[in-house]
Amino acid sequence: VADLGTEEQRRSMAGKFFHKEGVTGLGNNEKDARTRIAAWLERWRARVAEDWGDDGDEKREVEMKKVNPKFIPRSWVLDELIQRVEHGEERKVIAQVMEMALNPFNDEWDTRDREQEERFCGDVPRQNRQMMCSCSS
Repeated sequence: VADLGTEEQRRSMAGKFFHKEGVTGLGNNEKDARTRIAAWLERWRARVAEDWGDDGDEKREVEMKKVNPKFIPRSWVLDELIQRVEHGEERKVIAQVMEMALNPFNDEWDTRDREQEERFCGDVPRQNRQMMCSCSS
């Protein structure tokens, strides 16, 4: 939170909350989005300072990493996994995703595919953002 002290810093940091393509959605624009996120970041910064003090970033980050996994096996990851195994016969990807799922709090895994690890932990690909699921019985 040390780098959120000024309005300019909060507006700059706001971009981390956008998809890679930038602000999306009807009626949204980057300037307004940055203003709204900067206001939220100011409230969040004040709350963190209240709970952890102004110099508690390092301890707070350690505690947060204990309860916030880096990897969550989201539906788009599992759908991709199924497609790759069924149609591409890429069976090794199962072991990679299992390693990540069994150790979700790691910062990185020994899957030998760092780019894929980061992709699976990152933003939902644009084509998967509007995925609709249904169950039939």
